[in-house]
Amino acid sequence: MLRLNNSGIGSRLGLKGDPVPCVQCDRREPGLAWGDFCTVCREERAIRANRVARRYAVVAALILAAWLLWKTPPTFTQRIFGAASVLLLYLIVRRIVSRVVQEYLPKELK
Repeated sequence: MLRLNNSGIGSRLGLKGDPVPCVQCDRREPGLAWGDFCTVCREERAIRANRVARRYAVVAALILAAWLLWKTPPTFTQRIFGAASVLLLYLIVRRIVSRVVQEYLPKELK
């Protein structure tokens, strides 16, 4: 049987392929897709996005906590439910805002 592209010799770089330049810093990294960020740039963007997301999540959680303190009766069960919902809202808002900010951060030219 005839096999195509099977010379018996492995690639110089293994299975990852040729290095591709990063969209932002032109650092070449094997296994990177065209038009994607390298691991260093992706980590910098994640740090910046997490900083912004943390601020929005704290504000949203404080607003919900104030509303729950004002509207719910002071029973133990409802306060526990309110605290759990504030924590859940913080985590959800932080995750969503972090993802949105990472997608829409402008590329920086260095």
